[in-house]
Amino acid sequence: MNRRGQLVMFGIMMAVILIITTVIFIEPIKDQVTTARASLNCASGSLTTGEEMVCIATDTVLFAFIGVCFSVAIGFVGAKKLGFIGD
Repeated sequence: MNRRGQLVMFGIMMAVILIITTVIFIEPIKDQVTTARASLNCASGSLTTGEEMVCIATDTVLFAFIGVCFSVAIGFVGAKKLGFIGD
């Protein structure tokens, strides 16, 4: 296999490792978000604007983590086409 094929296989392997790691970390992050929401009392109806914004930011942590990890994983596959690695 030539260098180009090795780089493509390396990118695919890194993407798979990152996706597996992301899936493993979903449950612990979900538990931490639930704990944070409970301690912040986000279900209360009498929150100030700042407290509501903190609750919204807390809710987006899991979505942002998954989105960033999958984007980086896809970036590993497409890094050759983007010119980051290889000749």
